[in-house]
Amino acid sequence: MTVPGAQGVVMGSAGRLLLAAKLTNPARFIAKRSGSSSWTKTVIAIDLTGTSSLTAKALTSLLWFVYGSAIIRTKDGGTTWLAVTNPKVGNDYWVDFAVDAGGRLWGLTLDTNPWGVVKVWYSDDDGDTWTASTTLTGTGAGDANYMRWLSCHPTNQNIIVVFGAGGANWGGRARTLYSLDRGSSWGVNDDSTPAIINNISGGLRVLASGRLVALTLNAAAINMNLLTSDDWGQLWTNRKSIAAGGNRPTGPVGNLLGNHLFFRHKGVVYWSVDEGITWIAFDNDPTYDLAAGIAYDEVDDTLYIFGRDNQTVNVGLVLQMRPVTQGGTWADFSDTLVPIGAETHYHVESNSSNHMSMIPR
Repeated sequence: MTVPGAQGVVMGSAGRLLLAAKLTNPARFIAKRSGSSSWTKTVIAIDLTGTSSLTAKALTSLLWFVYGSAIIRTKDGGTTWLAVTNPKVGNDYWVDFAVDAGGRLWGLTLDTNPWGVVKVWYSDDDGDTWTASTTLTGTGAGDANYMRWLSCHPTNQNIIVVFGAGGANWGGRARTLYSLDRGSSWGVNDDSTPAIINNISGGLRVLASGRLVALTLNAAAINMNLLTSDDWGQLWTNRKSIAAGGNRPTGPVGNLLGNHLFFRHKGVVYWSVDEGITWIAFDNDPTYDLAAGIAYDEVDDTLYIFGRDNQTVNVGLVLQMRPVTQGGTWADFSDTLVPIGAETHYHVESNSSNHMSMIPR
């Protein structure tokens, strides 16, 4: 990867991005840009990363969530941000959100005490009120739940999928909770073939073909695995395994059909053109070892990465590649990202899920 020098910034195509990271004090900042304008930055005086998983997720053009140990939401495209109250029953905490093809908002909560209670919720008013759809409760040390990822089919509103770890010691099996009738009924599948222990970073995508693509990492950060399933999680196939070395991967992201998929690990971006079966590495830069963010804009065929830690200059904080599918090159997209108010730099979390999200059109 070639990062442009400080002598200039190449803006390239207009991007629609949502970013989140932390400042030197407990506050966090949120940055957005849309069209040809520069970054708009907001300081949030709430510590969103008491846990180690800061996530930014833009679900529609106006409805966005940023969450870690706390959660905030905007319904007006970032003009106002308000705290979200968890649907508290015990120790439930939000861990993921998605919007189905019919526009319904889905949310996933996890209570790890004592053996993991997973709850799937839906909302028809952008998260003002929530209705419980299903609950999956761990029964003991040999059957615990640690399910963190939620995804919806891109064109079929009836298909909702939750993925994570299940079984003894909070893992050991890939556990899939799924609905084919928009939450009226749910099924559960376990597969012990891929060794998954407390998958704590990564994500899940449901492709247009119905294939599931999951990026996982075990709790000890020993290795990461890219898995696919064509039968709602009855059988998962490990397509790519990489020694993690303490770093956490981000992704997968890609286009609607799923024939262009990407994930990022350390300074390397991996690309698949066959719905996650095979992967090639097309970029490597050790200065970008923090896997803090990756996003793909299908309309512009543009890939973005985010995550150069502790930088005080607007160079290489966000990079843009376009067109990706025709072998584009990286350009700096940082513009005026720092300073943020009185802050001169930000920090990214090397063990976060994804600090970056495309803002849908």
